[in-house]
Amino acid sequence: MQMDTREINAIQLESVSITDQKNEPAQCAHDDTSNLEPYQHMILELLKQQELLMASIYQKLAILFPDNADSYHTFLAEEMEHAGWIEQLHKACLSGKARFSEGKTRSYTISNMINYVQEFYKRLEVGQLTELQAVTAVASFENALIERNVFQRFSGDTTEVKNVLSLLDDNQKKHTQRIAVLLNQVRTLPRTTYE
Repeated sequence: MQMDTREINAIQLESVSITDQKNEPAQCAHDDTSNLEPYQHMILELLKQQELLMASIYQKLAILFPDNADSYHTFLAEEMEHAGWIEQLHKACLSGKARFSEGKTRSYTISNMINYVQEFYKRLEVGQLTELQAVTAVASFENALIERNVFQRFSGDTTEVKNVLSLLDDNQKKHTQRIAVLLNQVRTLPRTTYE
């Protein structure tokens, strides 16, 4: 999948702002039609921020390791799509069409994960990681996200919301599987190609 230069530049600009941010999402007011508490708004904003940060990592990987750039661009586009879905579901919660139950997910946990991923991004940016190290870490990040079942924390009564949730679940699984395939490919490369 090839991305348009404008899309790549937009991601690069986004990654700069993401890595420089303090994890303090905007506070949303609780209104009568919203099914969300203020802390749930924060969790959803942080989850979106985390998806955008992962997109910036894939963009950086595509630049640093051009042999697998197509795969990284695909993952980048998927992360952007995930962020859009979180935003769409957040809006559905605000309008009363969907509900969000955070379960054991806490804002401080997501903030800590974002801080960790930001530090990883900085190490990647300065060339401290081989492709194998980077992809291994990214696969670990993605598995941690899957284990939280973030997208399964939403529910809704409308067909539109149910369709988005079903699509999200299916795409998230495929996304993680493709990353695992890439990790196995990178592992089997002769060491001289990624050192």
